[in-house]
Amino acid sequence: MKDASPSRLLPEAFAASLALTAVFVLPRLPPSLDMILPRRAGFWLFSAAMSRKNGLEIGALGLLALSLIAAAVPLWKRRRNLRAAAASKRAGAALLWLVGLVFIGRLCVAAAVDLIQNAWFLPESVDLREPLLTWALCFCALFLFLRAAGSVLAWSLDRDAKARAAAWSAALLALGLSVRALSFNRYDAGKNSLREAAGLSAGSRFTRTFVVLTEKSGAPDYEVHQLEIGVPGQSEFSPESLGAVARYVMTRPSVFRLAGLRYLYGGCTMEMDPAGLRAALAAGHTLGDPAARVLLLENLAFAPPNEAAAHALSLLSREDEYRIGPLAAAQLAVAFEHLGDSEKAAYWRQRSEIPEGLFSKPEPGGPLKPGLIRGQIRGARRSARVGLYAHRNPSAPYALGPGQLVDAMTTDRAGRFEFKGLAAGDYFLALYLDFDRGRVPQKIRLRGHRGDVHLSKAHPRADLPALELSY
Repeated sequence: MKDASPSRLLPEAFAASLALTAVFVLPRLPPSLDMILPRRAGFWLFSAAMSRKNGLEIGALGLLALSLIAAAVPLWKRRRNLRAAAASKRAGAALLWLVGLVFIGRLCVAAAVDLIQNAWFLPESVDLREPLLTWALCFCALFLFLRAAGSVLAWSLDRDAKARAAAWSAALLALGLSVRALSFNRYDAGKNSLREAAGLSAGSRFTRTFVVLTEKSGAPDYEVHQLEIGVPGQSEFSPESLGAVARYVMTRPSVFRLAGLRYLYGGCTMEMDPAGLRAALAAGHTLGDPAARVLLLENLAFAPPNEAAAHALSLLSREDEYRIGPLAAAQLAVAFEHLGDSEKAAYWRQRSEIPEGLFSKPEPGGPLKPGLIRGQIRGARRSARVGLYAHRNPSAPYALGPGQLVDAMTTDRAGRFEFKGLAAGDYFLALYLDFDRGRVPQKIRLRGHRGDVHLSKAHPRADLPALELSY
């Protein structure tokens, strides 16, 4: 039984690798053209694929099945030889060899996909190099696998075919080990976690208590939440770990780059660090994380109007680098209006193509004079971190997410805090206290809360009554 010729296997390997490329790449396409996407060559191909995504996924699976069947047809035609091969003395060894080839082929494809999708390209990259590299590596792996498998089956009947089987198997193994070595040595694929890759220390455990000042049924209320910090799987955030991850993410690409960026977003939100959060989101946007674009655009619609916010918004609105969809254009209009740039707001409102009656046009923004919220916390026994959050919609939940964080500061020794340069809008406060393990109070009470804080041109300043904490 002779193995199939290389030219005979080229169509099958081509079709199967094309199908695998579609399976791997289609789920990473943008869900729509409404938001901010990189401006790259070949975008028409991605937009066409996005409009026919479901059909292409079904077609890719069908093509994969057909190509595998086509590769097996020659074997079926030689079923008598296959029976003889199964009865030969080398049948058991050939079966083990084939199992090993399957394992090596899977290793090769998995290492390639990990490298391409996690280190070289982030989701929604709309970069033609991503599908081309995926196809090239899958094609090489599948072609070598089919050649090696055919040679092994031939060897089960013909001892002289052993050299060919060994050569093709060695080529497949070399490809898999080369890709794996590249991803291990340069892109940290051999590390078990972001903590190991970035060199994070375990840190001491403590409990962080969040007090969120809310309104319920029109009356002031508050919520208390506790989270144990420093516990793997729950939270490992600290200023030191955030700094280490920021350096790691910005230094070089790795298979943990996306995980590192998401770690920064969550950590800065947990630490109530608005400046660090916006810097991390801006870095994520530049590196290609689609989530960073959405979160940064949402955050800038509430951020204090200043040069830093204006610069961050300019990164999102560069039409020479990004394709701005209608929904993103509408959100850009809101953000520019909030920052006080009415001219750019009008431009993006027109670009959004949303009918004027359906467009929620905010009042002219910019910083109020003084745009001040001032208050004091008594009874905390130590400094507290106070965060200011946007609450534009009264029916919206009181979320401490990255999109709602406006500003934050640590109280002074007397418990005082103040936020300046704010725009008109509705805000609410939240604070956190850190406690050593075993010293967490059973119950925390708050008095003096007056509900949400509203700033407007008529009332640009809010001097809040002192908040009394007891525990």
